[in-house]
Amino acid sequence: MTSVLILVPHEPTLDPRVHYTAASLARRCTVRVMATVQQTETRPGENQPAAAYSTERIPYRRELGAVRMAMYFFALWVRSGLRWRTGWPALHGGILRGLRLALSVLRFTFHANDLLYREIVRRAVVPDTIYCHDLYCLQAGVMLKRRWGARLVYDSHEYYPYRDPVRGFATVIAAYEAVLVREVDAYITVSPPLASELERVYGVGPVHTIPNVEPVPDPRPAIPVSALSTLADGRLRILYQGTFAPGRGLEEVLREWATVDGTRSALFLRGPRNEWRDRLERLAEELGLFGKSVYFLPPVLEKDLIGAAQEADVGLIPYKGDLPSYRFACPNKLSQYLHGGLAILANRIPYVEQVVTRGQVGLCYDVDEPGSFARAVEDLIADRRAVERLRRNAAEFAEREYRWERYENALLALVEAR
Repeated sequence: MTSVLILVPHEPTLDPRVHYTAASLARRCTVRVMATVQQTETRPGENQPAAAYSTERIPYRRELGAVRMAMYFFALWVRSGLRWRTGWPALHGGILRGLRLALSVLRFTFHANDLLYREIVRRAVVPDTIYCHDLYCLQAGVMLKRRWGARLVYDSHEYYPYRDPVRGFATVIAAYEAVLVREVDAYITVSPPLASELERVYGVGPVHTIPNVEPVPDPRPAIPVSALSTLADGRLRILYQGTFAPGRGLEEVLREWATVDGTRSALFLRGPRNEWRDRLERLAEELGLFGKSVYFLPPVLEKDLIGAAQEADVGLIPYKGDLPSYRFACPNKLSQYLHGGLAILANRIPYVEQVVTRGQVGLCYDVDEPGSFARAVEDLIADRRAVERLRRNAAEFAEREYRWERYENALLALVEAR
């Protein structure tokens, strides 16, 4: 039986993709998940899914071994012969700020990789395949592959050089990723547009696509009745569920929401508190929307995202396409909304628009066209029967096509190939 070691640079339950890939592999392989976890990422035990694989958490800490990781990377970079790439698309912010952010990310990355590498070597864990979720643990995977000759699979969840839209950041992070991906045996990402972009930018391939699609819930969670339904009071319920961050298009949504009929629709924004949520709450107050037709809800556990979404009518994906990390995205929330039976209201980013059109599950708007979002909302308000039809289409499309079970065999083939 093939043994698979899965590396994760954060609390594993933060990303459902970690669980459903590990659970699928565990049907044919011996699977161990090892993760570095910061104190701020702790999750209650009830959020840990039952599974046929083991999970081990290494507390994140800073040690001198990170210096060795940095030196190893720079030696690898020199041997690769890759040149420092320039000419990335112009982004905002000063280049010094971008470089500081990039160095902060690399510092975390070197510490996390050092912890994973040393602990795995100490335990003499020698797998047939090493599976790295995210860029921030890939270096440990590369070093372990070179030590033991294991097959190396890299699951790239997003376009990492553009996680922060500031100049300098993209150049540094892209240089780091470009060196490491040349050591990978199987390269996976989450959407066809992102796969094409990674092949073009890094000159590697093929990059395989396995989207962020969750398994069909079994059993299907009961539809909750919470403050969301009470506050909506019969209005059309539009839900955004996820992290608050720059570039996600929520400020534009709020500004246009001021022109929407708030007596017939309500907007719910659910996610953990951070500075961006605070900013959005202040904006909603300034616009006279807070607590009237716009409501902020506390987050739910990752395992409850699909069940909690079922209470709404429409799932909102407002990501802006001017930032490449969002333009090429396949958001987890798309699958969660569909499995929850929600119609989709999304800004036009390529892959999401393709899915919405293919499944006939919702409407798309153009954030760069003033009034486009408000018109789409008014169309949904005016035809509640159409909303119910879109909801039925969403549930059927998720059950029939946009489900993890369709991609499971592709993952197994990439992991087990020799």
